[in-house]
Amino acid sequence: MPRIYEKVHSKIISGAEAKGGLALKIFRWACAVGTEVSGLKQRKQPVPTLLNLKYKLATKLVFSKVHAALGGRVRWCISGAAPLNPDIGRFFHAAGVLILEGIGMTENTSFTTSTGSTTSASAGSASPAPASSRRSTPTVRSSTAAAT
Repeated sequence: MPRIYEKVHSKIISGAEAKGGLALKIFRWACAVGTEVSGLKQRKQPVPTLLNLKYKLATKLVFSKVHAALGGRVRWCISGAAPLNPDIGRFFHAAGVLILEGIGMTENTSFTTSTGSTTSASAGSASPAPASSRRSTPTVRSSTAAAT
C-alpha cells in the first residue's frame, strides 16, 4: 500500500521541519547525499570513497531513523494496489530502502512482477519476480462473443 509509505514520509518530513535549525540542515544535507548515491547506484556506477563516507554519516545521523520507522534492518519493501508517488520512492531509495512496486492480481499471487532490484520505485518496467515467469495463454471466446 503506497499510503503507508506516504504517511511515513510525511511524518519524517514534518518531524525534520518541526525541529528546524541545524537538524533541518543536516536532514536536507543527508537527503542530497542520499540522492547522489541513489543516482549512481541506479546507473550502476561506483560510489566515490568520499561520497560513500558522507553517505555512511548521513545514514548514522538521519537514515537510521527512516529504517527504524520501517522496523529496523529493512533494505527493501514491496508496495502494491496503487502506484507509488515517484518522489516518495526516490526519497526512500536515497535513504537506503528500495521500495519495489508489486504488480499482479493480489488475490491470486501476492508478488508476480515488480520494478527492478537496483532502481528506485517506479523507475523502469516491471519484470517477473524471482522463480516466476510470464507466458501467454490462449484467448477464450464465449459463444455469445463468437456469435456477434
